[in-house]
Amino acid sequence: NLERIVEIAKLRAMQKKARFAKLKICVYKEEMPITPYERPLFNSLRFERSDSEAKLFEHHCEVDVSFGPWEAVADVYDLLHCIVSDLSERGITAEQQCIGVCDKHLINHYYCKRPIYEFKITWW
Repeated sequence: NLERIVEIAKLRAMQKKARFAKLKICVYKEEMPITPYERPLFNSLRFERSDSEAKLFEHHCEVDVSFGPWEAVADVYDLLHCIVSDLSERGITAEQQCIGVCDKHLINHYYCKRPIYEFKITWW
């Protein structure tokens, strides 16, 4: 995913003839795209469906790159720090900030709550 960030950022910077590019990146630790408070109700809806319906439910946030899910102890903020650090080691300056949640409709009155971060990649 780090390579994809660099590739997309370079392409956008060249297209705009700019020294920076902005990307939307989703970073989530848990598979479920909802809050823990919604999980019991959401699970009851999810598992009442057939296998073919469950496959249609696969959700992908509308972002440039996604990281997740994972089971390690590290949290979202650790991964964000690693992305910025890894880019810095390549001589690329990166800043990130949370710009909200995906908020894409899932089912009934449930919406995706995965956080979306804007990364500003600066080349010089």
